[in-house]
Amino acid sequence: MSGSGCATHIFTGPLDIPLGFGTWALGGTDWGPITAGEAKEVIRCAWDLGFRHFDTAESYGGGRAEQLLGQALRREIRQERDSLYLATKSVVREPDALAKHLERSLRRLGTPRIDLYYIHWPRRGISLLKAVEELERQRERGRIGAIGLSNISADEYHQVCDRFPVAAVQVGYSFLWRAPEEDLWPALRITGGKTCRVAYSPLAQGLLARAFPREPRWDARDHRKETPLFSPPAWNVLHRFNDRYVALCRGAGLSPASVALRWLLAPGRADAAIVGGRTAEQLRSLVAGLAAINAGESENAVQAVAAEIEELYEITKHAIPDLPNMFGYVPRPLPEHDGS
Repeated sequence: MSGSGCATHIFTGPLDIPLGFGTWALGGTDWGPITAGEAKEVIRCAWDLGFRHFDTAESYGGGRAEQLLGQALRREIRQERDSLYLATKSVVREPDALAKHLERSLRRLGTPRIDLYYIHWPRRGISLLKAVEELERQRERGRIGAIGLSNISADEYHQVCDRFPVAAVQVGYSFLWRAPEEDLWPALRITGGKTCRVAYSPLAQGLLARAFPREPRWDARDHRKETPLFSPPAWNVLHRFNDRYVALCRGAGLSPASVALRWLLAPGRADAAIVGGRTAEQLRSLVAGLAAINAGESENAVQAVAAEIEELYEITKHAIPDLPNMFGYVPRPLPEHDGS
C-alpha cells in the first residue's frame, strides 16, 4: 500500500506506508477536551509506532497543538532533527504578518526550521501569490524547507505553481468525500507528480473507522455536531452507510479504517494521508489493522468486500453535499487588526 514517488520524500509512517500523524484533535477546542499529558502520550505513541511526519497548525487550539508537539518531541527535535518531518500551517496573511506568525510557530515547536509550511486557508481580499512569495523568501533563508497549500482550488494551485515550487497540496479526501477527483487532482497531475497529493480526514471524520449511533452524543467542543456529514439531510443516509460499511468490514475480519486507507492510497488517488487519534489505543489499533493488510494476510478478504463497499458508495453518494469543502466553510477576510 503506497502512493506515488513524490510522497516518499516527505512522508514516513508505520510499515513504510505514507502516513503523517495529525494533531488537530490535540488542540482541545474542536474534538473535545484533552489534557496536555494525554496529548503528549498520543504523540509519543505515534513516534514509537513509526510516524516521522507530524502535521499541525497554529489554529489548532490557538497554538496549543504546536506547543504540545514541540514539548512531546523535544529530545527528537534537538537530537534527531533530520529523522523528523514537521509540517504546520497559517491562514493566508499579508507578507509581514505571515512572517510573524511563522516565527511564533517556530518558537512553539522549539525548532529552527519547519520542514513544510502550508497556507492553510486562502481567502478573498488577501493575495495568495504575495503570501507564497513571502514563504519563498523564508525558504531561501532556511526557516522552512518546502511550501504547501491546503484547501485550495485548481485555479489557485495553477496560479501559484506557475511561479513557485509547491511540495504538497492538502485537502479533505476519503472514500466518502471525493470532490478533489473532479478538478484538483487532475490539475496536480498536469505538473507531472511534482506536488504531493495529501488527504486529510481520510476516515471521513470517523465515519470510516467506527460505528456511530443514530443520534450521537457530542461533547460541546466537538465540531462534528455541526458539520455537513453529520447533519440532516445527509446524516439520514450516511448513518445507514456507516452502519453497513462497518458491518461489512468487520464481518470480513477487517479494520474499517484500514480498508478506507487501503482504498485511499491506491495508485491514482492520494499520495499520502494525515491520520489522527486521541488515544494511544486508537493508534495501535489502526497500525495493527494496516499491518494485517500490508502483510497480505487479509488480501482475499479485502478483495471480497471491495466491490460491495463500492456499490454501497454508489447508493450513498447522492447524499454527499455539494460544497466547496467537507466543512461547508467559506473563509471570510481577516479583520485588519489580525495582521499583527
